[in-house]
Amino acid sequence: YAFEPVIYNYHKLNTNVVLSGLNNISIYSYAVGQAAGNLNLKTIKQSRPEHGSSSLVENEHLAALGDDAYDEVAVEVVALDDFVKQKNLKVDFIKMDIEGFEYWALLGMIDTINTQHPVMIIEYNVSRLDFLQLSNKDMESILGENYDCYEISKFDHVEKYSLDPFHFDRHVETDLLCIPKPKFLNS
Repeated sequence: YAFEPVIYNYHKLNTNVVLSGLNNISIYSYAVGQAAGNLNLKTIKQSRPEHGSSSLVENEHLAALGDDAYDEVAVEVVALDDFVKQKNLKVDFIKMDIEGFEYWALLGMIDTINTQHPVMIIEYNVSRLDFLQLSNKDMESILGENYDCYEISKFDHVEKYSLDPFHFDRHVETDLLCIPKPKFLNS
């Protein structure tokens, strides 16, 4: 299951899935957030190169680009907990890169996290958290007790990677690998 609320990215993703002959991927044009509803998505204009930078929040990158770099478009938002219950899904893995809206998306999947314990890879940027008036402590309140998190370090951006334990105690701009702690899996 893939969620892509930016309509031109949704069409690209759908085209790639069809051209690849994949029939086990369902794509939804929703955003994922804390609760079902509608929010304004700051959608990068197609004439600009930053197509992966659209966001439901004005993060530091969008603020630097300026208001003329994006249009605001109303999009449907779904809480992952509701989606999982509606579809009766077993979730074992989540990959999330939603340009600063990760905290609110995680709040909308607390039941899924607590009952299904998925492994997760989450874009994590402390500068972005600071800009959004969030902190490592906010993210730790959701993940820290039940997950072992690792910074995915990219040394040469091609072949060499490492996983460094991350305890929500330092400034990083990376992806986090979050693995359920054994005690959490047994709960």
